[in-house]
Amino acid sequence: MDSYRTFLSSGTSEYIINKSRFIARAERVSSQEEAEEVLLQQKKAYPDATHHCSAYILDPQGNTARFNDDGEPQGTAGKPILEVMRRQEITQAIIVVTRYFGGILLGAAGLIRAYAHSAALAVEKAGICQMHNSVLLELKIEYKELDRLKYLLSLPENSFIKQLDTLYAECPRLKLLVKKADAPSAREKLNKYLSGHLNLNISEAGYMPWQTDIK
Repeated sequence: MDSYRTFLSSGTSEYIINKSRFIARAERVSSQEEAEEVLLQQKKAYPDATHHCSAYILDPQGNTARFNDDGEPQGTAGKPILEVMRRQEITQAIIVVTRYFGGILLGAAGLIRAYAHSAALAVEKAGICQMHNSVLLELKIEYKELDRLKYLLSLPENSFIKQLDTLYAECPRLKLLVKKADAPSAREKLNKYLSGHLNLNISEAGYMPWQTDIK
């Protein structure tokens, strides 16, 4: 898989309806252990809450998905949270929604709406990014080429090449990031800009965030 969608950052939200208080937390996770740790942290943060309902999806294909109603009527809490994540195609992530019961029953339909809305608010706060399988390019050049090359890389047509850092030594080294699928095009561009004198090292960078897609 070349890419998947997950949270850009952590996100928390609060929603009150009929005196019930819903506190949602969205986090990026990569394992069941990390998901369980987020849930534990939420429970410790709100130890007197009535419910801590959750849903998580671990693999980019969306096959490893779990949800928990934590004492709410079956299918009224964890599943609506999970459906919010699935509609947004979010993976490697968890949402925990904590509820303080306000004394007024919401009914099954009301609970489904409340948990889904709380989860959606947390998603909005966290934001969504596209994670792409990426490679790191380390380019060694001459100082006389540095300013021109940085300018060329800043052009809109080269937005698929991210400039990460410049290491100043005897010869400057540029650290660049590209999607793995774009590596051949990036190499071709750099070779052209440097008139065939390309001193380039390529290494795996794993999945990295590329675009923010908040909806």
